[in-house]
Amino acid sequence: MAHLKLTVVLILLALTSPISNLKIHSLSCLGLDIEPSRSYEVIIQKSLKLFSQEPKIAKPEFLIRETGSRCYNAWVDTRKNKVILSEPVVREFSLEELAGIIAHEIAHIEFPLEDEHWKTDLRGAELTSTKIMLSKLSRMKSISANLKRVESSNLDSFDWEIQDYNFRIDKIKSHELKQVGFVRPLFW
Repeated sequence: MAHLKLTVVLILLALTSPISNLKIHSLSCLGLDIEPSRSYEVIIQKSLKLFSQEPKIAKPEFLIRETGSRCYNAWVDTRKNKVILSEPVVREFSLEELAGIIAHEIAHIEFPLEDEHWKTDLRGAELTSTKIMLSKLSRMKSISANLKRVESSNLDSFDWEIQDYNFRIDKIKSHELKQVGFVRPLFW
């Protein structure tokens, strides 16, 4: 729900702002989904090596969405087993933060009807670690706070996002996760 609300806000901002025909608005999450470049593929593979548990799905196809410079998001196509990462996430996030994003999205594929993001974050923490998921959530909260400072409109939306990230961080911290050693998924 948090991703959806932020995406809607960003699309609305993009649609109500002047947009050059040559360039996507910096807050827009609209763009083309393309195969990752070799350097992005290496980054994704390094992030996958941080998983401590094997997901319950076949390895998804990863695509990069060419978006505005401030679109920090990811999506899944559960029917086609695809994870779509915005370019700024792959380019700017640490390997740990990216692993948390990917684990969260894989949890959406594993449990497509789950609409409570804290539960997909909890599954993401099981796939990686509590530390990795908290790192991802803290980074996303920081981005929302920075966008709130930069953007003068839709401040309530950013407040809602920040509260949602705080809620999800508290939920992850309150669950004792059993860590199962470091095991690289064999089929990935």
